[in-house]
Amino acid sequence: MVRRRHPGHAPDRHRPPGWQRTVEALRTTGRDLRALPGSVVARSIVLGALTWVADLAALLVVCTAFGIDVTLVQAATLHLGSQAARQFTVTPGAVGIVEVVLIGGLVSLGAPAAAATAAVLLYRVASHWIPMALGGLAARAPGRRAPRRSVTRRGLG
Repeated sequence: MVRRRHPGHAPDRHRPPGWQRTVEALRTTGRDLRALPGSVVARSIVLGALTWVADLAALLVVCTAFGIDVTLVQAATLHLGSQAARQFTVTPGAVGIVEVVLIGGLVSLGAPAAAATAAVLLYRVASHWIPMALGGLAARAPGRRAPRRSVTRRGLG
């Protein structure tokens, strides 16, 4: 199938279409990040790392509860694999992809399929579905609007 261009649009033979918008978006993002105070950036990095650690801990706890013997390194590898796989999915929240990766990984480590399935489903309910439901409820709560805050050179204001 031949892709038709808008009349009057000069084709760029050397670069893919839209690359200028991507580069400009990256530059804008870089400028915005540099405008933030270092403490905000550091806090964001620390909180992001803590979120991943808590998520990994939840996976370990659920596996232990179902009698699946998995080491920290194995669980971290499975978690990282599921996080990588979720980047290439078309389903919202990577539903289905994360479950397949984790169940397959646990079974390949020797866990019974039934225990691996139960552990992963409980893990996903606790780490994905419950927070999503609570967020949806919070978003719909009457009169509960967060104040708008803008990012300035001095931080959140």
